[in-house]
Amino acid sequence: MPHREIEVLIAEDEDLDRFLLESAFKKKQVTNPIRFFENGREMISFLKENVSDSLHDKFIVLTDLNMPIMNGFELLAELRSDPLMRRIPVFVLTSSSDETDIKRASELGIAGYISKENAGEDFMQGIELIGKWITICSVPEL
Repeated sequence: MPHREIEVLIAEDEDLDRFLLESAFKKKQVTNPIRFFENGREMISFLKENVSDSLHDKFIVLTDLNMPIMNGFELLAELRSDPLMRRIPVFVLTSSSDETDIKRASELGIAGYISKENAGEDFMQGIELIGKWITICSVPEL
């Protein structure tokens, strides 16, 4: 699958989930570079050093909700409160299928919510969807 020059940033603290995500992206031929972070705080630090007016559309974020130090909701809140980072598309990729979590994440402006509980074909379709999003969607200039 062709790709734009977008780096996939993934906040995920579980090694097995990191491995499965990397494998899923390869299987779905999403060849964009992937960078993993143990928690939201690490990702925010990276973004603060690397996002500018001209680079806000060079990243897409996938985040777990349940992580130490800074969880996915805290990460989303911080991203959405920053004038440069708030435009970065965020997909939640988590084991929670709780309606309260889905609603709360949606209120924080996510692009999509994928449950890891559906680790079979539904999960793979979610990864493929992210790959297609990278290929065909763009973040508008504001």
